Amino acid sequence: MGNIYVAGRFEGIIMLGDQPLESAGNSDIFVAEFAASGNLVWARRYGDEQFQSVVDIYVGSRVFIAGEYQGDPTFTTASLVQSNKTGWFIAGLDTGSGQADWVTGEPDNSTSNLTRIGIEAVVETPNTIYAVTTSGTLLSRNYTLRKFGNINGSQSHSEPVGADIAPSALARTSSGELLRLGSFTGSTQVLATGPTLTATGRDAFVAQVTSSLTTQSVTSFGGPGSEHAVGIVELTGGEFVVAGYSNDTFTVGGDTLANQGGNDTILVRLSAQLGILGGAAFGGSGVDRFDAIAAGTDHVVAVGSSGGSLDIGGPLPEGGESDAIVVKVDGASFSPVWARRGGTQLSQSATAVGIDSIDRIAVGGTFTEDLDLGLPLSSAGQDDGFLVQLSPRRPRFSLQEANEGIGRAGLGSHRLWANMKPGWSRSRTDGRSLDQPPTGPRPPRPWTAHDVVCQLDGRVAAEPSSSYRA
Repeated sequence: MGNIYVAGRFEGIIMLGDQPLESAGNSDIFVAEFAASGNLVWARRYGDEQFQSVVDIYVGSRVFIAGEYQGDPTFTTASLVQSNKTGWFIAGLDTGSGQADWVTGEPDNSTSNLTRIGIEAVVETPNTIYAVTTSGTLLSRNYTLRKFGNINGSQSHSEPVGADIAPSALARTSSGELLRLGSFTGSTQVLATGPTLTATGRDAFVAQVTSSLTTQSVTSFGGPGSEHAVGIVELTGGEFVVAGYSNDTFTVGGDTLANQGGNDTILVRLSAQLGILGGAAFGGSGVDRFDAIAAGTDHVVAVGSSGGSLDIGGPLPEGGESDAIVVKVDGASFSPVWARRGGTQLSQSATAVGIDSIDRIAVGGTFTEDLDLGLPLSSAGQDDGFLVQLSPRRPRFSLQEANEGIGRAGLGSHRLWANMKPGWSRSRTDGRSLDQPPTGPRPPRPWTAHDVVCQLDGRVAAEPSSSYRA
């Protein structure tokens, strides 16, 4: 089975396995590989005394990380151009060592305090890297789809995204084609070419994009409210399932997705040609959303958060202001198979999921205080990151890594690449062996963790079997 790749940002000192990493200053990047046994293979730190962070990770011919930086993270001898404000980067790391062998990016040395640039996502298709970058002000963002060579990182082509388009993710099909998804308002095109989309309110879209950055096919769905597509998976027969959330009732493929209050989670089925086939919604009285999705042999697992009463095949006990949720549904009918909810009085969210070839599930996210998705976890201070592995039927094992108050730490990527096997557990963050109890108080850590996303090299399944806290 494959290994686990994780990327994020930290301040101060963080323990990854038995290896300490110390930041050079404000916030540095960490990237690590764990073996399927749970043992650390390697861990790398990149950064200088200024701010660096990761927003996405994709494992293909290399470990590709995308993020934002000030100063110079110094990935390779060919350093990035110094950025006074926050610039964006993509770096390619050797899968066996984590050593960076190329990097590309764009600094932001403008004098305006109202504008900024950034990056949203990165994905590799055969021989090509694609990324979505941003620019503009907080209230008016512009998006660009960029294409790079996968060896030297040189940009070969870029296309501006249509007006009023907000891309949320990039994905690739089993045949290597590029998919992009997100939301939009008004009448617009996903790229400069392709059909015009017209939204009723804020609608979700999925587009298939050619290697020349033109729109090959596109579909949209929504109603008078706001719909957002955040993740997509391909089923064995070539159909797709999109996960997201909506704040109003709307119809897809003859199925009415009734809103129960606030935001509700949604699943929408598409044909191989992106035709709308149907959908389902799950929600309650509060704010519910899916943030990631994965596909198993005959089912789909989606993860997210819920902020109120929720019934998915039965009532799920409410923990606090926002709880992490994991939902397994039948791949053909979207009927709930089981659902799990974990949380206490404060905030918990599952933001990543992956399924391997034997239907074990890995779920990643952030939590404060305590979390139990089948195996209990306790945070070291305020917000920690977690990774939980679930078997198709019952909890298996738990992995935790965290900063014990020395500074800040967070899993920051939109993907955590993992392919784990059950049977291992970690809970130390301070270098002691696993059989030594922790000593001393845990000082508070006022910080906010980034989103975590988990994707397996194989396919997916789900009930708790491991946990990773950072």
